[in-house]
This record gives sequence, C-alpha cells and structure tokens, in this order.
Amino acid sequence: MAHDHLYQPLPCSYWPEDLLHAVGTAYREARGQGLEGIVSLDLAEAAYIAAGGPVTDARTLVLGMLASLSVECGDWLWGPAQAWRDRQPPAAADLQVHAEADGA
Repeated sequence: MAHDHLYQPLPCSYWPEDLLHAVGTAYREARGQGLEGIVSLDLAEAAYIAAGGPVTDARTLVLGMLASLSVECGDWLWGPAQAWRDRQPPAAADLQVHAEADGA
C-alpha cells in the first residue's frame, strides 16, 4: 500500500508553551518512573487541564503535543524512560535465551 505522505506532527512552536511544558514534563516524569504508557498519558492529560487547557479534545491535543515533542525533543522526552529501562533486570525471556545459548 502506497502513502502519499507520512504523518508529520505540528512543530512544538504551534502549541502554547505553558501547556506543552506541562504535558511534556508530566509524561516524561511518569515514563521515567516506569509507569505504563496509558497511565503516563492520563497524567499528561491531567497536567494539561490543570495548566488551563480546555477539557474538550484534551486527549487528542495531548497526543499531538507528545508527537511534536517526540520529533523535536525526543532525547529529552524519552531519556528518563530509557534510563529506567536500562536499570531494570533482564526479562525472564531474555534469561531463558541466554541459558539456552550457554547450553543449559
């Protein structure tokens, strides 16, 4: 299937700075604590509303802001989540693969 164009989020400069900062900070901190994506999204949406964002279409607007931040500030947004992941022990499936590779 061919696509005429790929999705390109709006630039960060499109969004009100105070709302973008509230959303990005809440999501970044939640993911950095290892919270699931949907929980982190809920917290970002709550931060958006608390910062004065309208309730109408809040989820859609927050998702748009996160897309913009992911493209323009990905290291900042995702850095804490990556650091959290790096601190976690290997998953059980990874342990099994390693055991099989070692001949166990």
